[in-house]
Formats: sequence, C-alpha cells, structure tokens
Amino acid sequence: MIKIEHPILMDISKEYSENIKSLLLSKVDDVLKVISILQSSELATENTVSKKVNNFTSAIKVVVGRDKLLDSKYPNGDGKKTNDLIFTLNNFKIKFDKRSKCKRNKKYEDIVFKARILWKFINNNDIIGSKPKDLLILNERLKTEIGILPKKVYNYFFDYNNYYNQIDIGIGKALDLKCCPYCNRNFITYIPDKNKRVIGPTYDHFFSKARYEYLTLSFYNLIPSCYICNCNLKLNTDFNLKYHLHPYLGEFGNDVFFDFELTTMDYNKKKEICFSPILKTSNTINSDKEKRIFGETSIKNSGSINVFKLKDIYESHSDSIEEIYEKFSKESPYYIGSISKIIKKLKTSEEELYRFYFRNYYNSTDFNKRPLSKLDRDIYDKLKFIFDSTTNS
Repeated sequence: MIKIEHPILMDISKEYSENIKSLLLSKVDDVLKVISILQSSELATENTVSKKVNNFTSAIKVVVGRDKLLDSKYPNGDGKKTNDLIFTLNNFKIKFDKRSKCKRNKKYEDIVFKARILWKFINNNDIIGSKPKDLLILNERLKTEIGILPKKVYNYFFDYNNYYNQIDIGIGKALDLKCCPYCNRNFITYIPDKNKRVIGPTYDHFFSKARYEYLTLSFYNLIPSCYICNCNLKLNTDFNLKYHLHPYLGEFGNDVFFDFELTTMDYNKKKEICFSPILKTSNTINSDKEKRIFGETSIKNSGSINVFKLKDIYESHSDSIEEIYEKFSKESPYYIGSISKIIKKLKTSEEELYRFYFRNYYNSTDFNKRPLSKLDRDIYDKLKFIFDSTTNS
C-alpha cells in the first residue's frame, strides 16, 4: 500500500471542503425557502421562484416526497419547468382541511428543525475536510444531534452521486494520482475531455457509507482507487483505523517489503528458474501497524493485505522480479555491474540511474506515479545489497 501524498495536500483538502460545504449549505437554504413558500398564505408566482427554478425543483421533490413535479398542462418548451414548479408549490400549500394541514405542517416542521441543526453543524464543524479520527467523532455527534433523516431528505443532502463531478475535480483531478494506493498495481489516471472525465479513479469510502452515513462527502474518507480494489475486493467491508491501513495516514514503507524466493521447474524438458514474490515484515514493525496490515485471524476481513489479496495478486508479477534480476546477473547481456562505479562514471545520481535503467521511480513519494514501484524498488535494494556484499567480500 502506498501513502497518498501531495505537495499542497492541505490546500487541496481545504478548497474541496469549502466547495462541498457551500453546496450543502445552499441545499439547506433551498429546503427552508421551499417550506417557507409552502406555509405561506400567498400563492407562489414566477417572482417567488425567480433564478431558483432548478434548486427549488430539487428541494420540493424532497420536501413533499415526490419524484416528479405535478403537470401544470403548460405546453412543452420554455417556461414548462417553471410553471410545473409553481403549480406544484401551490398544490401542496397548507390551506385545505385541518387534518391535512396539521399532518403536513408537522412533517414540514420536522424537516425545518433538522435542516437548521444540519446548517449550524456544517457551518461550525468541518465534517468535510477534517482528518480521519476527527471525522469519526463528528459523524457520531451529528447522528446524536440530528437523529434519523427521512431517506429522501438524507439522499438529497448526502448522496455522493449528486456531487460526483465536484468529487472528481476536487479530489481525482486535483491529486492527480497515477495508480491505485491500495494495490500500487493499476492506473487510475484522471483524463478529462471537454471538462468531463473520460477515465479516472473510483472513490472508495474508507469508512463505510452504511455505518458512517455523514462522511460520504468527506475528503479523507474518499480514497481514489482502482475499480478492482474498490468494487471487486473491498466492496462493503467495514474498515476501521485499528485493523486497516488508511492511505492518508500510512503505508507499508520499510515495515513491509517485497522479497522473492527462487525455485526451479521443468518446462519443455528444460529447467528454468522461477521467481516467487513474497511479502516480509521488518523486525522493527510495531504491533498496531502489523494489525492494520496483516490483520488478526480471529477478526474477519481484517488487515489491508488480506482484503486486497496483495499476496495472491503479486504472485502474477514474477516477471518484474526476473527483469531486475537479469540486470544484476553476470551471465546476462543486461548486466549492470557495480552501481557505485556506474554512478561515478556517468556523473549522475543513483535516483537518475535507477529511473532510466530500471524504468520506475526511486523515491517512495513518487510511488503513486507508476504501478509496481514499491515492488521494483524493494527487489532492487535486495539485489544491490547481495551484489555489493558479494563483490566486496
């Protein structure tokens, strides 16, 4: 697993948070305004909905519980949507029998009460841009203060599909990660076409939408990732900070590294060397991090390696190890020789040599730019150590 890093990560998070916060507060204002119109004794007119037709159309569907506006019988074309909205507002006004008025008024007052709590909470707390541990606290606080929102009302405010374009631009495009932080194996490059993306990452909710319903739009809860990790492997697994590694908070680093085992097998009556990638743990890893990476046998779906099946997946990349091994083998035409001698001869840095000869990124901060970068660097370090030890002995 690779840590998500960016030179201006805090600025990206802040800009995204302010944008989503503004949209949420605007939605709350629209709902309150629509209910105010519904409870007014005056009929709605074109002036009532001026410049707010689309906003009020979405809001009234939520408030009255309908998927569509009532049909005003106005001819299709310009003004149709405005007239349908005005007709619907006037049709649902509280002005009929006392029983109907009391029932609707109670419903509207409940929505107003919760909408005002939501507005105050969002305005005073950064439930969009806070760090993971703080998000968990804010989610529980909001659940306590607001209670249960009706499904349509909740979806209106928090269904992340309604904000997908903002998420895509504010996270996917802004971070510009090239490959999945969970597996460091698949590209997730954001590619737009006329302000709309052609391809890009999926967004995994690290804390599940079902259990942490008010974190669906939170920056640090939306992990840009590949489809396989998000939709095929993690699915609805309930992640937590104790038994799973959060890509914004940590990575394998030097605590978990790739190694390999050599075996021989007969292939067409010839013996060939096989390279089997394995994951090893350093002696210095602390127990808490080990739980997040490897999990515990007694806890189902714990450990990021288990959930994303990294051991199984990386077994298919023995060819990558073989290619690096070839460059350290004296019998190979691609033999690189002494790394230190070449660096001195070419008057270059080890990073530059590695970048062009091994065709991947040397520094861990760049591992998100190309698949298998962690694997390649770990194997390179191992073989370089073996070669240096052999030549110096």
